[in-house]
Amino acid sequence: MKRLYLLRHGKSGWENPDLNDFQRPLTERGRSDVPLIGRYMADKGYNPDRVLCSTSVRTQETWELVEPELPKTDRDVRFSNRLYLAIPEQVMSQVQNTSDESRALLVIGHNPGMQESAMGFSKSRSSEHYRKIEDVFPSAGLAVLQFSVDNWEDAFAGAGELIDFYTPKDF
Repeated sequence: MKRLYLLRHGKSGWENPDLNDFQRPLTERGRSDVPLIGRYMADKGYNPDRVLCSTSVRTQETWELVEPELPKTDRDVRFSNRLYLAIPEQVMSQVQNTSDESRALLVIGHNPGMQESAMGFSKSRSSEHYRKIEDVFPSAGLAVLQFSVDNWEDAFAGAGELIDFYTPKDF
């Protein structure tokens, strides 16, 4: 079994017009929502052993706020330029190229890539979680998919069971 967590970065803003999109930080709301998602993950036993994070400022800040809420463990954290505004095919490629030693992978990225990836990986189009994701994948939204595979390369479109979708509004 492999478990995939897809996390959209926390709420970010355009308060500073001198910053480009890549440099945008989290807003105050983003900084308060993200630790709640981390606590939710910890409470549910969602503990990634590997993290792939976009290199944008807001995604890195998201990881920095999620990490302290998770159980302490020796996890492999990697930052990837390929995840910045990645389309689902790029997200899927990153997932499929993950070492099979990893059993639980957290990907922190952007929309629409996180939303479309969660929908694309899911085999059930009629679940309550799928319908919620189809409507909106808000900032700090977390989709959890489970794959009945031994190798990440077998985690392909339509192969995952969407077992959870949680957002800051669910608190």
